[in-house]
Amino acid sequence: MDDVAIINRDKAGRREVEDALAAAGIRGRVDLVDGGQVESRVRAAINQGARRVIVGGGDGTISSAAGALAGSPAALGLLPLGTLNHFARDLGIPFDLDEAAKVIATGTTRRVDIADVNGRPFV
Repeated sequence: MDDVAIINRDKAGRREVEDALAAAGIRGRVDLVDGGQVESRVRAAINQGARRVIVGGGDGTISSAAGALAGSPAALGLLPLGTLNHFARDLGIPFDLDEAAKVIATGTTRRVDIADVNGRPFV
């Protein structure tokens, strides 16, 4: 299965994400979703065989996606599209959409810790 990009619809448009991913050589579909749908959409992508799920949004969106991906064989690609993007900043992911897509295309996979507070995952 090609990559799946799940983007918080409040953070970016489909076309700009498609263009950035295509320019980086990443093939796959781009789904715009409401923030509350991120976890279920990530789980669906994993169940359909996605090996890399690219998620665009802020720290809350990324944390929801990471919680859904934890323990699965799929990797998380980050498109930092939020306000603060603490997690992406800590990992050195560029905030420019095109540059972040290049990191996903050429970067290496790293293991990170995920925690849970009151039933909500965070990275």
